[in-house]
Amino acid sequence: MYWAFRRYARAQPAILAAAVLGTYWFAFIHVLFSPVAAVLFAAIQVLPITFLWLRRGLEAAIGFHVCLDLVRFLGSYLAVNDFWFL
Repeated sequence: MYWAFRRYARAQPAILAAAVLGTYWFAFIHVLFSPVAAVLFAAIQVLPITFLWLRRGLEAAIGFHVCLDLVRFLGSYLAVNDFWFL
């Protein structure tokens, strides 16, 4: 996508457009082709990771992704096991 956008724009807008388009495509594939859920998933989880990757690097994006997963899995575990008193 970057190479296609690079033909018509400078490097910075091309990488931004490719990253945002790739983000929404990733979200669309992961929520079983539901457009509303894809937009919500992209806006809440995937787009912040994409911008973190663009600004701070891959390691920061991976760390943020791991933290999101840990919070999600901990919430699921607590919901299933009725540990709401913690």
